Amino acid sequence: MASTKRRIGRGAGIALVPALSLSTLSACSSGRSVEAYCDVLSTHKDRYLSAMNEVNTTDDFLASLTGAVGAFGEISQMWDEAAKVAPSDIQSDVEAVRDFWDGQLETAKEMINDPLGGLASAFMEAASNSGAVERVDAYTATNCPSVGAMFFTGTGG
Repeated sequence: MASTKRRIGRGAGIALVPALSLSTLSACSSGRSVEAYCDVLSTHKDRYLSAMNEVNTTDDFLASLTGAVGAFGEISQMWDEAAKVAPSDIQSDVEAVRDFWDGQLETAKEMINDPLGGLASAFMEAASNSGAVERVDAYTATNCPSVGAMFFTGTGG
């Protein structure tokens, strides 16, 4: 009888190992966390600031404009990566901000050829996405102190 109980106990333990492994893997596989989100923003914020520093130190207008488009590209890439790791409570807003910045990148490219049309497009996109941008900004300021607010709250770092 004791031998049978040990075999059943061992069998149950062996059966639990794959089940627990699968649940652990599925919980970790999403990669969504505040820490991952903040890490993405921190890395790209540094790259963006470096690119903008180069833009601000040149006297060549075309080089400056091209550099600014490149810096916008860095922001667009940041939000693309952030959308993949953002915690579920802010995920949909981060995805909206990602889409907004993708549009801003295209608008910046358009502004080279059509400054007024690009400016009008930028204002329309900003107005339609302000809620998501403000929520992401507040979330970032609260949860990523090394990054600070990214847009409106005035606590950016």
